Amino acid sequence: MILITGYPGQDAQILALACGSLGIETCVITRREDNYTRTISELARNISANRVHVLHSDDVEKGGIKELIRLQGIKAIFHLAALSNPAVCEQKPIRAYLSNVTLTEEILNAVLESSGNVRVAIASSIYVKSTEDCQNKGIEEASKESTSGGIYVITKKMCSEMLTIYRKAGLMACSQFFLGNHESSIRKNEFIIPTLIEKIRDGEDSLEIRRPYVVRDWQDATITLAQMVLSLSRAAGRDFVIGSGNSYSIADIANKLAHINRKQIIYTKPYDESERDVVYINPSAIEKLTEISGNDESIIKMLVHMNLYWGKSDHTKSMRWAVQSPGWEGLLDALRELKVKCL
Repeated sequence: MILITGYPGQDAQILALACGSLGIETCVITRREDNYTRTISELARNISANRVHVLHSDDVEKGGIKELIRLQGIKAIFHLAALSNPAVCEQKPIRAYLSNVTLTEEILNAVLESSGNVRVAIASSIYVKSTEDCQNKGIEEASKESTSGGIYVITKKMCSEMLTIYRKAGLMACSQFFLGNHESSIRKNEFIIPTLIEKIRDGEDSLEIRRPYVVRDWQDATITLAQMVLSLSRAAGRDFVIGSGNSYSIADIANKLAHINRKQIIYTKPYDESERDVVYINPSAIEKLTEISGNDESIIKMLVHMNLYWGKSDHTKSMRWAVQSPGWEGLLDALRELKVKCL
């Protein structure tokens, strides 16, 4: 059995959907009271619900994960739960600590005390210029240049240090994954790409973006998850930085979405490297799409997919669009390999 935390977050949704598609027995822990009923409904509609067991996080009391491992024979854990919005972390620091640190400690302790060989993947977002920069400088050095700081970064660094301690105590099959920006049509509208799609695709006259020249690594979420599953299957115990290796600013993403929608972006402020807000206006159509080639191919596929499907249906139906994502088949193949090796 596979245990997944963090439902109904994007990554947990996609991974649960993929596991259910393959008939892999899975336990999903949903993180908020108002999500519990909806979670059961979504899973029942979209995957083999009889193979997926849903628990509310309140039902997993202290020691509950250890019991799950013992009673259900859990062999792999994907710990995807986190309070990752930096602003919310600043407003609710104790909640951030409980979500990002306490639950992680409970999982590590449960795995350490269990007699079985359980593989664990712990996901952590990274806010650095690129995954390549993170690999070259090392995670610690790159994080010093993070575009996000405060409580979120502190809690994630605490988790990283905690994992070092548990490894010294004998927990050797746990991997930490530092993930670049990974997106899908399931993303909620508070994230930047859905906001851009909503404004550009649906005909808004203007759009204001904060810090448009911050550079990030972007990738389709199904590809990121496939890389995570494959890495856990082949090299559990190591830490990984996962991303496309290509970096784009938010302005770059806006430009590409404008071309996909046959619109043109006109800048009301100079296109320079300043961090000030920039207003984009996209009133006129472009006769011809720009040619797609080279390193842009992957990001264009992701943006085309999100542009087509984001917001077109209700939340439950939008899960179905994951199966058309660029990395879906790769994710299924990675799960098949993990199933053979440890499930």
